[in-house]
Amino acid sequence: LEAGEIAVNDLVRVIRREAEIARGRVRELQQAKNKVQAVKGEGKFGIMVEAKFDIAPGDHMEAVRTVTK
Repeated sequence: LEAGEIAVNDLVRVIRREAEIARGRVRELQQAKNKVQAVKGEGKFGIMVEAKFDIAPGDHMEAVRTVTK
């Protein structure tokens, strides 16, 4: 995580070579081998994404959350 926050059920866009190739939903997050509901700030974590695509080394993911006011 470079900045911000990612949480379970967030929408994830997968970026490869500067183009969006797929979207999925975060199903599980782990930090220090513990399941968590959200990860904030910078750091390493594990992520399980529900989607119909394969994530390859070098792909970037962007979490997208829609907020209704």
